[in-house]
Amino acid sequence: MYLLFDIGGTKTRIAFSSDGTSFEAPVKLETPVDFSVAMQAYKTEGDKIVNGRPIHAVAAGVKFLNKERNGMLAQALLPMWANQPLKQSLSEMFQVPAYLENDTAIVGLGEAAYGAARGYGIVVYMTISTGVGGVRIIDGAIERSAQGFEPGHSIIQYAERDIRCLSCGVAGDLESYISGRAFERRFGKKPYDVTDPAIWDEAATVLAAALANVSVFWSPECIVVGGSMMKHPGISLDAVRTKLPQFLRIFPQPPELKPEALGDDGGLYGALAFVVKQHARL
Repeated sequence: MYLLFDIGGTKTRIAFSSDGTSFEAPVKLETPVDFSVAMQAYKTEGDKIVNGRPIHAVAAGVKFLNKERNGMLAQALLPMWANQPLKQSLSEMFQVPAYLENDTAIVGLGEAAYGAARGYGIVVYMTISTGVGGVRIIDGAIERSAQGFEPGHSIIQYAERDIRCLSCGVAGDLESYISGRAFERRFGKKPYDVTDPAIWDEAATVLAAALANVSVFWSPECIVVGGSMMKHPGISLDAVRTKLPQFLRIFPQPPELKPEALGDDGGLYGALAFVVKQHARL
């Protein structure tokens, strides 16, 4: 029925849904650096997974998505993918409509439809990992935007001059403080090697302040937080939950804070929810 892809910078996961409500055990492979090689691998693995069954559509959550060109932005991790016709290639290979969406948005949709935020109408998903990203989901759909969602680049300290974001170069944004890359630059070691509780407590305070900003702008019922920086050692969601009310006094109560529930399958669950909704419009 639906062929699902979760295309990351280093790993790809592919699965098939025969009923539109669940999917079979995913196949995992390295994401080829060469775009043409990747398409050949996706076609080979996709055909094996489908095994002659009818496909109605393909959906993919894609890292570095360039929506205007239906492919990837120019970036260092997969430079040979930049501006290649990913959507067209998937559609032509499997002879069905193909739908692409940003990987963070897709995971957020998965958590809203099948995971930690199931049953909530207004959901925010935040991922704190190598970078920081997020999305708002309303009534089971990714909210429309003019240029995407970038809560990781919200300004935490506008007077900051020394701590600059490695992605956009702006000083004092959220990603500059609590992303994995920021930790490596600031402390000279991988985040999982940082064991000082005071450092992680400060990161929890920064994240609580950021989620207060997210709350006043997006007014969610539930915020789901995931990503590698939320593991142990890492930022404690319990600490963030305790600190949030000191920053968010304008509302009678803060939104529910929940850890992500779907793990590595979040992108595939999101792709499934996405393709069901998109295909229903045809």
